Amino acid sequence: MSTSFPSLPTELYLELFSHFQLKALVASRNVCRAWRNLVLTADIPPARRLLLQFYLELIEDKYFYQTRPWVLNNLKDFDREGYVGALVQQGANLPEEFRLWVLEWPAAAAIAGIWPGLPDDDMRNSMDDRMTGRNVLGIIPPQLSSIVFVPKKQCIPAICLWVGIPPHAVWLPLDEEPDLYGKTITCCTRGVLYGTERVDDGVDDDNTNFKNVLPGDSMRWEKGL
Repeated sequence: MSTSFPSLPTELYLELFSHFQLKALVASRNVCRAWRNLVLTADIPPARRLLLQFYLELIEDKYFYQTRPWVLNNLKDFDREGYVGALVQQGANLPEEFRLWVLEWPAAAAIAGIWPGLPDDDMRNSMDDRMTGRNVLGIIPPQLSSIVFVPKKQCIPAICLWVGIPPHAVWLPLDEEPDLYGKTITCCTRGVLYGTERVDDGVDDDNTNFKNVLPGDSMRWEKGL
């Protein structure tokens, strides 16, 4: 039995899509060709549109499918609202991209290893389906931390996303300055902040935007690192 949808003005569909959450937008694109095209023309909030575009790019990557068995076998449910709320209660001023990622990202599409609903165990050996290191986001309840940002000579609030090998950590600073807020910083375990390109200011140019640190697994596999 086929399912038909009411014929509504295009403007009404666009208005509806503009209020959909990420998972609903993803599902809507699979309904029919017309909806597939309309969704991307809707007035979607910038942070949600960024995540939608990231999702659409991610599912075209062969390494994404390589990670599915491990991710699906290790996924666990967690209270998304509670996770965000715990950070906010500790004084975190969360970037909108991070907040929406935790609240709305499809769990089955979690990038290998980096997700609150995946184990926080420390993977020391190289694997094909996840990145070597520790998924610090998997520690529940989450803990807001702080790091010493050398160029500013002060502590700034931050969320640790990942601790890799050789010993370094990827942090999401919550400092409100535009040069830091919503971007990522790499910090060695000795507490000295550095960037892969700009050692003077501590900002890692390779992972400037929060979402860009997430698919780092496939980049490392492709380069054989």
